[in-house]
Amino acid sequence: MPKKSSASPLIDIYIKVGRACLALWPLFLVQLVFTLLQYATFLLCLGLLFEPFLEKNMDLLLEGLKQPESFNWKPLLQEASVYFLDPHWIVIAVGLALLFMIWWCLLAAVANGGIFRACWGHFRSAKVFSLKDFFQDGFRWLVPMLWLQILLMFLVLMILALWGCLGLLAWAVTVLLGSSTGVNVLASVMVGFPFLLFWMAFALVFPAYGFLCKGLLTKGMGAWESFFVNVPEFTEKDCRAGSGLIVAFLIYVVASFVARGTFGVMGMIPWIGLAFSVLDFFIGIGLMIFVMIYLPALSVAFLSEKDV
Repeated sequence: MPKKSSASPLIDIYIKVGRACLALWPLFLVQLVFTLLQYATFLLCLGLLFEPFLEKNMDLLLEGLKQPESFNWKPLLQEASVYFLDPHWIVIAVGLALLFMIWWCLLAAVANGGIFRACWGHFRSAKVFSLKDFFQDGFRWLVPMLWLQILLMFLVLMILALWGCLGLLAWAVTVLLGSSTGVNVLASVMVGFPFLLFWMAFALVFPAYGFLCKGLLTKGMGAWESFFVNVPEFTEKDCRAGSGLIVAFLIYVVASFVARGTFGVMGMIPWIGLAFSVLDFFIGIGLMIFVMIYLPALSVAFLSEKDV
């Protein structure tokens, strides 16, 4: 007689994780602060890059926006090409982009270390959230989390490179066979359709895999070990952890799409449309903050099942 699985249904673990998130509610506020710091830095970098151009050409730009059809855009476009193709501006833009990426990764690493360790503390010993412990854990796991982020980004780059090679191969085949319309259409379908399906699946699987990697890392593994040990963790027990995380992330994607679409349409209503637009913004931020706490907690919950 086959052994009956002792694992609880997914709905039970989803409810359990929801209760854990309520117990760890300060994490939502902390994550909100980190998110605001990331986006505030992004806006600051944009301001530094575009402020001189806007200050010089704001009057022309406003005039063009008032009368877009009759306005002569040629002088403004020439001014923009001179400004944005200036080698000094390009160097500054690349430098700011690199600094911003480093800042974003540092904040994300500290936040992830603190959030995952808070979840481990809750599931192992019902530990109460402490801001002091959050930052101690965040900085303790900063370097390993950065290495794991590099490994995950390297995986994405490798897959992009593979698809790029496949695209070049398809282009070479079309050149050898001739450049007729039928051959081009066939090659586009043969490469484009699998490409679309793959990246739709990858967009769901990769975040789940990344969250589980971070859960293993903060459990005590090294970055390299958690990256590869995650494969059996992700797929064992009929892909319980993997499918559970993917379903939760998919629910978030659908809920976000429906909510943003609904409020986006309502934002077109005269007079009250502005209120719906503001609500749309806050709903989007709220859902993003929620999933950034819920999915780490869910990852830790799945990994904690082995400890029981």
